[in-house]
Amino acid sequence: MILIADILQEILSTNLIAPSTSELAKELGYKGRTSLYRVRYGESTEKAVAEVCQRLESVLGITREALLQMGSTISNTTKFTSLMKHEMNTSHPDWQFQALLAFVGKDYSHFSPRFRTEELSSIVKLSEDDPEAFFAMLAYFYVKSRRCQFYVKGIPYKEQCARLMEELGERLAAIYPENTMATNLVYCYSKSTVFDSESHILWNLVRSMASMLECFANPRKSIESVDDMLLLAGTGNRIYWRADRNNLLLAAVVHGRRPGSGFYEVFSVDRSGKAIENICSIYLLSENIVSVTDKLTKTSQLGIYSWDNRLLTFSWEAPEDNPTGAGNIWKRLDTDRSIELRYTDGTITDDMLRRAIAHREGLEEVPGFSVDDILMSREKMTLVLRNGSRYSIDRGSASFIDELTPDDDVVIYRSTAENRIYVIWPSLLHQLPLSSFTKETQLPPATPHPRPRKITLHNPDEHKEAAVTVQDHDSGYEIGDDSTEPVRLLKREEFLSYKM
Repeated sequence: MILIADILQEILSTNLIAPSTSELAKELGYKGRTSLYRVRYGESTEKAVAEVCQRLESVLGITREALLQMGSTISNTTKFTSLMKHEMNTSHPDWQFQALLAFVGKDYSHFSPRFRTEELSSIVKLSEDDPEAFFAMLAYFYVKSRRCQFYVKGIPYKEQCARLMEELGERLAAIYPENTMATNLVYCYSKSTVFDSESHILWNLVRSMASMLECFANPRKSIESVDDMLLLAGTGNRIYWRADRNNLLLAAVVHGRRPGSGFYEVFSVDRSGKAIENICSIYLLSENIVSVTDKLTKTSQLGIYSWDNRLLTFSWEAPEDNPTGAGNIWKRLDTDRSIELRYTDGTITDDMLRRAIAHREGLEEVPGFSVDDILMSREKMTLVLRNGSRYSIDRGSASFIDELTPDDDVVIYRSTAENRIYVIWPSLLHQLPLSSFTKETQLPPATPHPRPRKITLHNPDEHKEAAVTVQDHDSGYEIGDDSTEPVRLLKREEFLSYKM
């Protein structure tokens, strides 16, 4: 309990779990603030400390493990802030973001030689050994050093989270536009992250911000995020639903790398299978938590779902919310019991679904620019297109390239708004402009030699005739018989001395 008592002292001296010790005392149900102040200043008994821990867990959902994580974050952030204040030009209004960006982008070139020699290795080691602690440190550093206002009266907790997450997330998204997964996470947190059941404390914002930073900094994390998503068991690659207003919906799986993982692209379809519209993406983050991205508004929302093998039901913070645009109760349809539905499914090809997704995103196919093969070497990645062109990129050009494999699905589309061509990895939620690739120079195809001709030659010296094959080469004529390999290579003038 001594360790927890020390950690509680550190936590109560911050605003991680409450705007003040007095407010926390009210929240935990204490009649006065004396008990908490004694804990804060190290003057309480073990029994009193244990009671505070019990109330923190029952009222705010803060476990012993969470307390240890907070204590570690406070300690790490204190040291990190001190180092950054010595390294950065603190008179610059944006120094906190620039410091954070250096560690998200792993670019330490602007730090002093002393820092890179004496201090950097321990920080990098923390990022490798305990990424969760490292990014929590960065998030808390950013919030604390910028003196971000929190627990502002009159402003809902959700709006305060959205303001801080959106400000930071949109700046990072502009720097790392290829990381669609992290950008989606920004929208998710900035629009509707928080449930009523989540404690309205700064620590929960720090955790959310840390998760977002890790997705931007570590491509493996964003790819693993897809691999951690769930699929509805036993439903196959396509699921048809009857939703509100009698809408017919199709949920098509985008598979992750791990078996049984991935997410759903949802389409509104008519019975003919000709009118297909991509309306939303559904990410099942756990057994009951869902994230939905509305393809029309480009916003994301977190909610709760339930699935009983027949009905898929969504619940949101506001009961009237409808981020899917198709209602909150979906009934699964059985294609085996409907000839009409089987016909509809048979008319809808995977290419049609891909085009519908692209159309909703403002993208269009580029004729001849489908990818036939992906070649990976130690230095570069090369896309081999159906039109014969090759485009290569250095592996160090974007950090997520090292995480790619030749088996990952990749498409090339043109943005109609930007008139710019992008290379997109749909299942990994990453993309790069084609302009970042180098078009390789193609060698002209070799001129094929004509097929061997069978002729009869008369040798003027030996007065003999023989049936032979003649192969025309640039350097002369290759002479052989029908049953063996060519035996002689004659120069042109020598060959012409023969009679045919």
